[in-house]
Amino acid sequence: MPAVSDVTEDNLEEFKTLDKIVIIGYVGSDDKTADKSFAEFAEAQRDNYLFGVSHDAALAKSEGVKQPSIVLYKDFDEKKATYDGKLDEESILKWVKTASTPLVGELGPETYSKYMAVCYIPFPREMGKRGRSKVKMTGIN
Repeated sequence: MPAVSDVTEDNLEEFKTLDKIVIIGYVGSDDKTADKSFAEFAEAQRDNYLFGVSHDAALAKSEGVKQPSIVLYKDFDEKKATYDGKLDEESILKWVKTASTPLVGELGPETYSKYMAVCYIPFPREMGKRGRSKVKMTGIN
């Protein structure tokens, strides 16, 4: 099975519901650099997320995005997050990890590392003058 599936007007709505998190790249058919970057990211993350790509400018417009953009569809929170930043693996992955983490949810074995990577936890030993912690949990990915 390929890392990236082709998404068209005919299969878009069905494709968006195939998993809890679906990532679709809206890339111009002549933008080989963006297409390659998205394909490489999808290949590296294929075990974690479901990927699709559309080269149809009209489909991107109907979804309210410009090309190139990446849209993360999810079955929680605001249902859709759009990325139109730098198309390098590190930047995209950082955005995907944040956008794919529910704002509110149960903390358990499957979600622990996601929440700890993006949340702030107060610790009494590290309290500032106003009683608030500025310690960010890092290194848990």
